[in-house]
Parts: sequence; structure tokens; C-alpha cells
Amino acid sequence: MARGKLSSSASSRQDPEDRVKTAPTSRNASAVSHVSQRPQAQTSNDPDAMIPGVPPPPTPYHRPAPLESRPTKPFVVASDEGLYLEEHVWPTLNLALEKLLSAIPYNIPKVCTRSDSRPHPSLSNPPLQEIRQQYQDPSMRRIKHPEHAQFAPIEWLARFLKEHNPNKPPQLSTEQAAIVLQSYVRRKLARDHVARLRSHAAQQRAEREQAELRDAAARRIQAAYRGHSVRLALKAGKLQDIRGW
Repeated sequence: MARGKLSSSASSRQDPEDRVKTAPTSRNASAVSHVSQRPQAQTSNDPDAMIPGVPPPPTPYHRPAPLESRPTKPFVVASDEGLYLEEHVWPTLNLALEKLLSAIPYNIPKVCTRSDSRPHPSLSNPPLQEIRQQYQDPSMRRIKHPEHAQFAPIEWLARFLKEHNPNKPPQLSTEQAAIVLQSYVRRKLARDHVARLRSHAAQQRAEREQAELRDAAARRIQAAYRGHSVRLALKAGKLQDIRGW
């Protein structure tokens, strides 16, 4: 019993340096056991391993299964760039591509000159100049290939993305945009009101001028009639009739 107590007290009074020295040994032992679990190279049946001076083959590591045997899993965006593209770029890009496809009308050029609706052998692959000349036909208003009309889809797409960039901050706030819209509406209402006033004033002026012209014409007609009647009375010698006027 005394020996047991002495051994336990000696182990409890062990120096820290000894503890530090013994710790790596246990860690090395676990590492050795872990290494021993790896698949070792079979050197007993390998004739090259029996040759003196030839090192043993390396330890074979685990290789992943080929892509054909792996189960298909959907790709998940993990990087910040991928999230940025998925949230901001791809929605705008898809919309731009849809607008691009709808903006390019298409039609088959008039290269068919035979009655059986088969292209002529000489026109099966016409040059670009002939195709453009066919597009100049008034009946041809649509095109099939954008390069025939000298249309650059990449430039158009870049301009569209520049104008419809969702990451571009708006130039005006909500309150400023409301003020601008209200100013446009009020300006439009004021212009309409001024136009109505001007049209009403022009209508009244035209009616007044028409009445003045009508009165002037009536006075001229009456003066001509009276002068004619006076001349007839003088010619007939009826001065008493004139004096009574």
C-alpha cells in the first residue's frame, strides 16, 4: 500500500516538462495508428519491389469516382460573384436577350425563283450583296440574319444594359420624382388652359370681324340703293320726292 501511494504521489508530482515530452509521444502514436489504417502498397507480389535499389511504389490515395457514376446534383452558387450575377446580372441579361430576339424580325429572302418552291442551284448560297439587294425590294420589310442589316447585337445589348442597369442608383429620390411628375402635369394643364383661352378669344375675334364686315356691306348696299333712287328721281324731275327725304 505504501508503494502504491508513493507511485501515485510520484506520478502526481511529475514535472511539466515531462508531461510536454510525453504528449507528443501519444500524438505520434495516434498518427502512426492513422497511417497504419491507410491502404499499404502490395510489395510482396510486385517484382519491381524485389529489385535492390528500387524504391517501393507510393501509397495509393483515394480517388473520386468518375462523373458518369456520380449522382446528379443541382449546382449551388457559393461565391459572392455568383450571387451577384444570379441576383442582379442574369435577370437583366435575360430580359435584354428577350427584347433582342423580339427586336430582330426575320423572313426568308426571296432566293427561290422556281415554280416548284425549290431554290435555284446558283442561288442556293448567294453572296451578301445579292441578299442585300433582295432586301431593298419594297415587298421585303423583314430580315432573317442581323448581320445582313449591319446590326450589332453585342453593341445593342451593351447599350441596353447601360440604360437598364438595376445596380445603377436612381438620379432622383421618390420625393424628387414626384415633384418632377407634378410639375409636368401642372405644366400640361396650364398649356391646355391657355390653348382653350386662345381658341375662345380667336373665335370671338372672328365673330366680331364677321359682324363688322356684314354691317359695312349692308351700309354700302343701302348707300348704293339710295343713290340709285335719287338718280332716278332727278332723271324723272320729281324733286319733291327728294325734298321729303
